[in-house]
Amino acid sequence: MDSQPVDVHGTDFYDFGKLMDANLFAAGQIWAVYDDVDGMPRLYARIKHSDALDFKVHLTWLDHVAANEAEDRWTDEELPVACGSFGLGETEISQFMFSHMVQLTKGKRRNYEVYPSKGEVWALYKGWSMQWASDAGNHRSYEYEVVQVLSDFSFRAGVTVVPLVRVKGFSSLFATAKDEPEIVIASSDLLRFSHSVPFYITDGHEKVGVPRGFLELDPACLPTDLDAAFPPITLDSCMSPGKKESSTSIASSAGSTSSRGKHEDSSFEQNASLLKNCPSKGIFTFPDSEFHDFEGCHSPEKFEHGQIWEICSGADSFPKFYGWISKVELGPFKVCLTWLEACPKVEQEKQWLEQGVPVSCGKLKVRNWRTNYETTNTFSHLVYKVHDPKREIEILPKVGEIWAVYKNWSPDWVPPGTNDLAEYCIGEIVRCTKTKVEGYIAVFKPAIGTNVVKIPVEDKMRFSHRIPSFRIDSSIADSEFHDFEGCHSPEKFEHGQIWGICSGADSFPKFYGWISKVELGPFKVCLTWLEACPKVEQEKQWLEQGVPVSCGKLKVRNWRTNYETTNTFSHLVYKVHDPKREIEILPKVGEIWAIYKNWSPDWAPPGTNDRAEYSIGEIVRCTRTSTYVSFVTKVEGYVAVFKPAIGTKVVKIPVEDKLRFSHRVPSFRLTEEVGGQLYGFYELDPASVPEDFLQKDAPLNRVG
Repeated sequence: MDSQPVDVHGTDFYDFGKLMDANLFAAGQIWAVYDDVDGMPRLYARIKHSDALDFKVHLTWLDHVAANEAEDRWTDEELPVACGSFGLGETEISQFMFSHMVQLTKGKRRNYEVYPSKGEVWALYKGWSMQWASDAGNHRSYEYEVVQVLSDFSFRAGVTVVPLVRVKGFSSLFATAKDEPEIVIASSDLLRFSHSVPFYITDGHEKVGVPRGFLELDPACLPTDLDAAFPPITLDSCMSPGKKESSTSIASSAGSTSSRGKHEDSSFEQNASLLKNCPSKGIFTFPDSEFHDFEGCHSPEKFEHGQIWEICSGADSFPKFYGWISKVELGPFKVCLTWLEACPKVEQEKQWLEQGVPVSCGKLKVRNWRTNYETTNTFSHLVYKVHDPKREIEILPKVGEIWAVYKNWSPDWVPPGTNDLAEYCIGEIVRCTKTKVEGYIAVFKPAIGTNVVKIPVEDKMRFSHRIPSFRIDSSIADSEFHDFEGCHSPEKFEHGQIWGICSGADSFPKFYGWISKVELGPFKVCLTWLEACPKVEQEKQWLEQGVPVSCGKLKVRNWRTNYETTNTFSHLVYKVHDPKREIEILPKVGEIWAIYKNWSPDWAPPGTNDRAEYSIGEIVRCTRTSTYVSFVTKVEGYVAVFKPAIGTKVVKIPVEDKLRFSHRVPSFRLTEEVGGQLYGFYELDPASVPEDFLQKDAPLNRVG
């Protein structure tokens, strides 16, 4: 395996020979070595020992380890490989033409992993295809395009690059072309990368007419005939409007030399590559989901013009960025994405953006930063659709969503560096308001006995990112006689209705909402929340602790949520045309309600991980001062059929003790079912029945 010296052009500014000084070599380093295919540095060797006097190096070659059958065929045909996993091969002592030191990571089974990293410059094969392996004899000479890497590589997101063009009047000076879009290269196309190219970043003082931030590439790593390989363009074509005296869109630390560029200009950091500017901790792999096909949620046919999608970060793979779809092509698939950036309102948001930390909650604006994607791997989930991207867009947690929340957050806290893992809690959003007093409420279950946690709106940065979720309803048995699901089918919804809404904490219908708008094609309900108007101290305490109050006076507030499914809805309460006045919701004769056991005037329901105890009863009489309840018990052999409890008395609950009522249970009175044997009994909606009653040996239903 010999490498011959190649005849290269001289450089204008930097002597790349300094990178290969014999005194720089040390044991344990990995170096790129020129190959004998076309003299490009795509071989790797680990230094065991070096002698600076005669420059003899004792080295071990790194051999490519194929990740799949396609890569196996590629390697078998002896096609060049510069990216992926490599293992230690043969050891020898010789003199070779080294290019530059390589920064890589230690992988599994003592392998080494080489992937394009943010800031590096790489050569890509023109016209590349994995099908080259089927006709390798006709693919032994190559043409290249040169790109700068804008993100660290991940298996899920691939890698984002921007093409570079050669500047006229210089030997090997490169920059980005004006308005050149970014390109996302999928992880499956990793072998498209030919080799890394060392570069020098100009500081603007090299000579008159040389702007700051251009890249002089090592010509030894480029084809000999540069004019043919990279036809030069004029200096003006490489510069963004209004930046003739400053820098190009490649703005980096001036006057530095590296095989890994270092960005400095804040506009570049925030505009061109904010998506994955934080260095990646490594390559991410994920287990498959067991029930729901989350991958199918971002299949090509799901994409439409005007949608806002959440995009995975290259730093930790979490969906912390947002983009607006300006164009979709399906044959072949291509998405044109315009990035959204946070509009900082407080000092903490400004600090996060300056440090390249994504802000996933709050006001955002569509900016003029575009990227083209040819795969959907980088996309996480659809947020919503917006036809006017010019105005500010607000993205906040919604009821029913699952979010990751930073632990140990404080108003002056910043997430740790990309090599330190942040700590998270995971919670379901069970209620949202838009006032600074109430804020956001999420349910967390890290330990037994935790309560609903209230997060004020000014602390919205505590929310790291939304986690796509799928609710599994296997724990709720189906009803046997009545179709309770059909009671909240889309055609049942009308403007002005008040509905009972299921809580995210225990799935029981303990909240209420007023329907302000209904759309049927596709289905969409605009819901305005109702909140209790506390009259006594106990009601105030419950609301402060995030405990829902299902009985009494309520008011429609200016807290809105849009629903595209009916799963969260339980039952229709009634219709009201004037939602501005106080609304009173109390148990009515004939309804079935769940009632807290062991209730007292200073009692509050337990935390979300401790189950409250209930009785279930039919409302048999109501007066202005009291409600009378006759308790029911489960009928053996049925899922949720209940009958009057023999031997129990009717219980009188004074109106001032209305908090004793937990929630209404939708019910259906049976008549001729099972030949009339169940006449007069009730089938209850299993989704609203406490779990203990659905078990085979249901408890005797008594009030404590």
